[in-house]
Amino acid sequence: MNPADNARGAARAGDNVGAEIRDGGLFVRGGVIEAVGPTSDLPQDADRVIDMTGHVVIPGMVNTHHHLFQNLTRAVPGGQDAPLFG
Repeated sequence: MNPADNARGAARAGDNVGAEIRDGGLFVRGGVIEAVGPTSDLPQDADRVIDMTGHVVIPGMVNTHHHLFQNLTRAVPGGQDAPLFG
């Protein structure tokens, strides 16, 4: 049996078309995200509930040496021209 986690409390979560999901969360089983949506709509049979309040979850990030920086600062003018290192 694969353990299941319910990550809840994100102030905002997005779906695959960029819509904002208030009080969003995600349900993970065996390391695979099975559901994303309002926490009230997530499966309730998780082995563990993780409070993600104040955290950012970016699934599928590969090569984070600079892509993480680019994603998190995309809409922040001060971050767009900031030096990446240093």
